[in-house]
Amino acid sequence: MDNCKCDNVEKFVGFEVNIQAANEDEEKLLKIFVEAFQLRRKKGADYGDVWKDLGTKKEFVYLYDKVMRLKTLIWDGNKPANESTRDSVIDLINYSFHTAILLDEELALLKNEEVKEIEDVKN
Repeated sequence: MDNCKCDNVEKFVGFEVNIQAANEDEEKLLKIFVEAFQLRRKKGADYGDVWKDLGTKKEFVYLYDKVMRLKTLIWDGNKPANESTRDSVIDLINYSFHTAILLDEELALLKNEEVKEIEDVKN
């Protein structure tokens, strides 16, 4: 697996991704990432950026809901009615991405506030 060139990433992201996959598992991981990104893009077209409206706490609730759904499907043996177990896992990936983005944005705001406070003290 010398050169993993994912055509789907190029098509949906708008640029070429050229990552050296060290093994078959990394190749699978890249394909799942592309699938999650494609699903995120489709849902984004329908919902926009509403996931940002209530911040990390709301995203945490979504993460928790998906984990609990997976628990009932995997541990408790319930059968999915509408959404497959794998679909729930892909959603969980995207909610995790959203949460990471929101945490990064919150950290950037905190850093900006700290810089402003230091500048205010200097003046």
